[in-house]
Amino acid sequence: MHIINRYLENGYIDMAGIIAEPDLPFMFLWGGRGTGKTYGALKYAEEHYKKTGERFIYLRRTDKQLDECMRADNNPFKQLNVDMNWSIYPAKHKDYGRAYYKCNVNESGKLEIDSEPHGYMLSLSTVGNIRGLSYSDVSLIIYDEFMRMATERTMKNEGFAFADLYESVNRNREFSGKDPLKVVCLSNANDLANELFIYYSLVDRVEFMIKKNKMQYLDYGRGFALLRFDDSEISKKKKNTALYKFTGEESHYTKFAVENSFKETDIPTIKSMNITEYSPMAQINGICIYRHKSNDTYYCTYHASGNYDKYDTSEIDLKRFVRKYIFLWDAHLNENVFFETYEIYRIFEKLFE
Repeated sequence: MHIINRYLENGYIDMAGIIAEPDLPFMFLWGGRGTGKTYGALKYAEEHYKKTGERFIYLRRTDKQLDECMRADNNPFKQLNVDMNWSIYPAKHKDYGRAYYKCNVNESGKLEIDSEPHGYMLSLSTVGNIRGLSYSDVSLIIYDEFMRMATERTMKNEGFAFADLYESVNRNREFSGKDPLKVVCLSNANDLANELFIYYSLVDRVEFMIKKNKMQYLDYGRGFALLRFDDSEISKKKKNTALYKFTGEESHYTKFAVENSFKETDIPTIKSMNITEYSPMAQINGICIYRHKSNDTYYCTYHASGNYDKYDTSEIDLKRFVRKYIFLWDAHLNENVFFETYEIYRIFEKLFE
């Protein structure tokens, strides 16, 4: 069984080696806060452009996030410019929109574009605007922070938008014998059941990895890789730095920043239950909800049997379901609703958002 080497000798992530892995066009990397995911991916992308002329796309979820990256102090190439003696900056161009260019600083201290774009900048929330544009010169998408944080708003049809973006950029390049577009999705461990994991049915696989303490899963049939980095030596070393000594080893922030593992795996109501003790009530969004035969607890599972109310995915059916079964939300808050998997847990919560 093939194993990807995830780390360099210095403890940082070997992004160049990971991205260069063949036959895995979709790669999802998470955890290992501050271990060089974005830095290494952009370094690879820029060096690949200089060598081949093939450009990259730097992708964020929202336009607001992309606007933040346009600021000089938030330029993702900021440290690379120092370390590599580069001068890569984001700028707006009438022909290419937002993109990364080699820039010079004029006598007034302002940036002047001194090249064709090295890479483009896009947001998933405005993916519909790129139809008709050609990205045949792009070989890599770097999707930074693909998991939304709890404070960020959800995006409607996020998984579909991602697939549509990939199709728009990839076009039919594989028909002419070219390699498929490579997309590398990077994030801290913010949300186990994020929209991409749900859309591509990856949540159960990630849960399995966590339970079995597996750090990678490679599926060459479907062409994707799942790579965890919460075992990073760099992260472990942070425990001995000033901030984490001050906040304490058991603090919520230390666990988030250093361990950077999904908190959702500790939810007590995610467990397998004996379905024979329950009677079916309703089915919606692929999950079946059961009521216990002798107490006021409920169980949500993909397994469906018996007679129950059936609801489709239309907005009107969702409203009908919520109106009739609103009491389930109170039961959930009181930890009286159990879930077969975390994916089902998130689907259930979304019904009542």
